Amino acid sequence: MKRFWFKIEDDLIVDSREVIEIPDGFIEYKNTFGADSIYYKIEGSTITEVIGEAVHEAKARERVDDFVSRLNKHLV
Repeated sequence: MKRFWFKIEDDLIVDSREVIEIPDGFIEYKNTFGADSIYYKIEGSTITEVIGEAVHEAKARERVDDFVSRLNKHLV
């Protein structure tokens, strides 16, 4: 399983790259969509960074986009 980091601005993914380890400061989202984990960073009431685990970046991007839109609705 690979890990992909995504920079989030205005609920949109603006940057991404593959990462090896989860950096400090990320929170694991316990109720993920399937078996792969999601980790996120939050500033105030906005998600700013997300790391998603998946076989390939396109799948991670899809899951992260869904996660951000769902979670930010609850944080606002």
